[in-house]
Parts: sequence; structure tokens; C-alpha cells
Amino acid sequence: MQVFQYGKSGQEQDGIDIIWKTTDACKYSVAEVKHWKAVKPSNIQTWLKAFLDGERATDSQIWILCLSVNIEDDTKLVMAWDAAKTELESHDIQALVWDRGFIEELLRGSPELVERFFSKEIRDRFCYTLSMPTEEPRLFHRTYIGQSDSHLTAENESVRVEVILPTRNSPHASAILSFARSNLEGVSLAIDGKDFVRWLQWAGHPHDPLKGPFTLPLSDPDRFLLTTPKFQLSLSSSEFEQLDWCLRHIWTHYLSAIQALENDWRCLRFKRLSGSSQPVHALISLPRALWRLIMEYVSEHDYVKGESDQHIFDESNSVLKVFSPTTTPALDAGYHLISYAYDEGGPTGRYEPNINICWNPNNLRELSSPWGPRGQWDAEFTHDWLKLTLLPNVRDWHQRKSQQNLSWLTNPVEKLTGNTPVLATEDYVISLARLSMRQIAEAMTVEELNSCLHAMQLHFSCLSTSAVLEQDLFISVLRCVQHLAYRLPEQHHNYIRGNLQLGREPLVESLAELITTNNTNSTNCTMLEMALRSLICCSENLIWTDNDLKWVKQMLEPVWARMREDLLCEMFS
Repeated sequence: MQVFQYGKSGQEQDGIDIIWKTTDACKYSVAEVKHWKAVKPSNIQTWLKAFLDGERATDSQIWILCLSVNIEDDTKLVMAWDAAKTELESHDIQALVWDRGFIEELLRGSPELVERFFSKEIRDRFCYTLSMPTEEPRLFHRTYIGQSDSHLTAENESVRVEVILPTRNSPHASAILSFARSNLEGVSLAIDGKDFVRWLQWAGHPHDPLKGPFTLPLSDPDRFLLTTPKFQLSLSSSEFEQLDWCLRHIWTHYLSAIQALENDWRCLRFKRLSGSSQPVHALISLPRALWRLIMEYVSEHDYVKGESDQHIFDESNSVLKVFSPTTTPALDAGYHLISYAYDEGGPTGRYEPNINICWNPNNLRELSSPWGPRGQWDAEFTHDWLKLTLLPNVRDWHQRKSQQNLSWLTNPVEKLTGNTPVLATEDYVISLARLSMRQIAEAMTVEELNSCLHAMQLHFSCLSTSAVLEQDLFISVLRCVQHLAYRLPEQHHNYIRGNLQLGREPLVESLAELITTNNTNSTNCTMLEMALRSLICCSENLIWTDNDLKWVKQMLEPVWARMREDLLCEMFS
């Protein structure tokens, strides 16, 4: 085999410097050589374009880029090379990169070349250095899980993951990675809570361990890049698989921890304020004037000023505190609620006309009483108490007070009849619950089920997740559509055909074929949302039976459960 330098300075070189053809090959192998001190991603694209635009691209089978720098030192170079490699492979050309490290390793194995081009002294120092004794790597336990309170440790030979699970005092997850490598001994890598929860949820559903939200391929097929906003680390495929084992087992502990917290707090329906480090959940929105009126009512119904069932407050400036000094038929002794008003936010902040009444479990963290109507009030109970008890009491109190303040001289008729304007609090108070109910099984009417369907459709239309959506979720919704489609008026059939990309065959037959031919393991947000849109169309355009309602609710429970899981991960990340 003969190897030729291709052209010289001043000639068109077609983006190559070296060309050769092996004995049995039909096409050339070529190389582009760049002895540069620094290389940018745009340089790689320029060299690639010069080669592909040249005459030799069509009759070449291998293109090697030789560099005097290490591309692994710069992640942008790694990604630029990966893009170039993909482009060349689309032209049936194999792409290789020989960077500084690769070329040095080749030269170490060829001492005669080093001597020829450099010297014997350099050959001896470069090629014949004594190898140091190889230390046995210090490995972690194999498939080990240990937990102490909220501290969880998962180990699997080459990797250890230490996790702080969400708790009442700190409802956020955090994690530290360690690897059993001599070059990483004593190094711990911190993972942001939001990123780590995204990893966990991805690992908790069907997935390829080597194609995660934190994984990028490298030119070596057995190595991959672990990527976070704070660091990048090259790992072997076995290290990734062992990390995947840790993530899968941590996911079950994490999910159990956040479900236990939510079962106590019952806060899922209320979005957490993004600007607070505390788990502050907005329950209702109301005008500032109404909040001031509530504070007046609270002041008059301080627990020291009476013994009625309305005298349950500890008067405090701009803070709603529910307190009972003794055990009563309705309440245990102690505090039950401490709630603050928050600005709605936005560009005008505190000048917005409305404020949010919020709930925070940590306001009561020093108390030992259990969660419930008699003890510490959870988010659901507080929300309902505000709307169904406190606000009606404030309305009635305000009406009585207004009547008492009327003058016989200026308002004799109203004073006599008691016909004073009623404060219509329901016209000003807005519930901030993002779901109409906690569980789809609670839906007792078609209207309530429709509300659940709209909530799921909206959720999956906006969902951004790395975790796979199982195909069974899509099939469950399709079966509900198929069940109701028999009675759906024909003018709505084309809407469903368009949503689900069906042909012109009868709708029920097309749905049956779609269900039976879907043999993939996953779906996507768009298809699931379109299936839910189709189900909403059926739901709103036909008459339901009790059996329809019961069966559809049961079929949709996995879809509702996935939505709850997504919301929980968002809330406790």
C-alpha cells in the first residue's frame, strides 16, 4: 500500500492532505492534518465542508481528521465532531478523529518512527518509560442500599449515590455522586435537585441505560459523557449501567417519600410558589380589601374575647392564626393554622389588586399534633374551610355590623327591615386549585369526569419530561374512545380521525385496528393528548350510563396516576 501527500500549498486540495487506497478497496482513504494550537467547533465544520465540496468525497470511504489538540478537553469540540461524523456517515463515509492523545498512543507503539523523526533520546523517554505498579481499584459494595432517616445511599461497584430525600423540614431532593476511580478518589459531584429528580423519574420508567437525559455519546462506542450544567465526565458503559441500577432503586424510595408527604399535606391540587424556598402553596385569591376585612373579623373573634365556635383566632397583624386554648368538640388544644397573604406577583407586585392566601406546613412544624381537622390543618382542609366556613362567617358578620352602624335618621327603612347589601364574597374569591379533585375515582357525575379529562389533556399538552410515557396509557384512552364511539354522532367522527391520524374506514373499526397494531412500548405527549381530546369529544356529545362512568374512570386511573406522579416530582424537586 502506498500513501501519498495530496497536493501542496496553493493547489486545490479538496479538504484533504493524505490519500491512499488499500489493495482490496474500491475507494480511497483520506486524511486531513491540522497542526494548530487551538481548534474551534466552527473549524471542524469548515474542514468538513471543504472535503464534502471537493472532488474526492464521492470516491472516498474513510476520512480521518488528525489534530494536534485533544478534543475531549472541550465538550463543544466533542459535539462538533459528533455532528461531523453523523454528516459523513450519511454519505457512507467512515469518520475517525486522531487527536493529540490518540496520535501519541500510536507513536508510543512505534519507537522506530519516533527515533526517525525526533531522536533516540526522545524515543527512550517517550516510548520506554517504566510503567508504575497498577493499583487495584477500590470498589464500592455491589447492589447495596442503605438508609438512615432521610439519608439514602446506593452503591454498585463503581458508583455511589448519596441522596437526601424530601422531608417536612426540607421538601427538596439533593444528591452527590462518587466514583471508584483512582483519578476521582476524594471527589464528590453534587447534582441539582431538579436535574436529579428528572433523572430518577426517567430511571423509574422503561428506558435504555445508555440513552438518558444526562448522556451524550463519544467516538469510542464503549464510552459516554455524563453531562450536567456544572460538569461533564467520561464514563464507560458499565459505569453507566451501574449508575442506572442506583437510580432505579433510589426512585422507589424517593417516590414513597414524596407520596407520604403529600398524603399528610394533601397539597397536590395547589401549585407551589416558585419564588419561595419553602413549600408555600397558594389556595385562594381575593381582593386586598376583603383580606383587611377578614383581619378585622379575626380581631373581633380572638379566642380571649369569647367562647363561641367562631372565637378560634389568635389576633396577629396580617397573619391568619387559628388557635384553641383548650380541647373542644371540634378542635384539639393548640394552633391549627398559620397562614400568610402573598402578593400575586407579576410586574406590578404589591400593587396588584388581589393577593393569594397561602398554606405552608412548616409554619406549624414545631407542633406535634397529627394532621387532620382536629389537629394541624392540611392544604385541602384549609382551602375548604376558607371558602365554606370563614368567608361565609365574615360575610354574615359584615352584614350584621353594617346594619348596626345604620342611622335611624339617614337609613330608617334599612334599619327597620335589616335589608342591607350582602357582601357577595363568592364574586371576588377565586379558588387556585388546579385540579377539581384529588383522585379521578371521586368523580360522581359526567361533568366532574369531564373536568378530570380536561385537566389531563392540559397536563400532557404542556408536559416536558424525560421519562417514557408507557404505551398502555395511550391504549387505555383509546379503549375508552372506542367504547363510546359506537354511540357518537357521525358528524364528530372526522374530528377524532384527524386527532388520531386515522383513515376513512368506519371509526370504530379504525380504532380497533389502531389498538391491536400498536405494539411499541412507549407513546408521546402529543398522541396521548390527542387521544384525550378525542375522549372529551365523545364525553361531551353523548349520553352516559352509570356503567360508562364507572368503567371509564377505572380505565383512566393509570393516566391520572401518571399525571399525579409528574406533579409530585415537580413539587418535590
